[in-house]
Amino acid sequence: MPPKQRENPTTPSNEESLADTLQQEFALFVTANGFTAAEIEAAYYRVLDNSETSEVDPAILQISAKIESLLKNDFPLNRIASTITETANHERALTRLEAQLGALKISDNERRMLLSIVHEGRKGMLSCLVNGSTIAEQQVDTVGADPRSSAETIMKLIANMTEQAGVNYEFTFSEE
Repeated sequence: MPPKQRENPTTPSNEESLADTLQQEFALFVTANGFTAAEIEAAYYRVLDNSETSEVDPAILQISAKIESLLKNDFPLNRIASTITETANHERALTRLEAQLGALKISDNERRMLLSIVHEGRKGMLSCLVNGSTIAEQQVDTVGADPRSSAETIMKLIANMTEQAGVNYEFTFSEE
């Protein structure tokens, strides 16, 4: 007998909705407590190995307890691995932004300006130009934001603005 299929395959099943909700809860837990990807990974392996070492960092114990409570609700293990990856990417966001900017054919002044949006927390209009014509504009507000989150935002904006390869882009920023 084939497995029962959902009536509407685009609508998430109850299990998927619960898993999504639990993953959001876990991500908020990680963010609120400032846990690192290394700490989450150590807790993940601690739960998987069921290891009981005598000296364990309190943060790892806290994360382990949270993971165990999620697993009791049939939370998929791969979602925890996804959170580890997302946290590690977030931690490396500034390095990734610098690499992205290094790959663009832009001036050092433009590179410094884009990095200043992240590091100094600025608010204004970011514009992307080709041959002197504006091809994209986006309101940016990084005032008071975590630089890593700001770097992720700027990376997404730049990626969306610079979709064509081999084009010389120019960036301007108008402060509000």
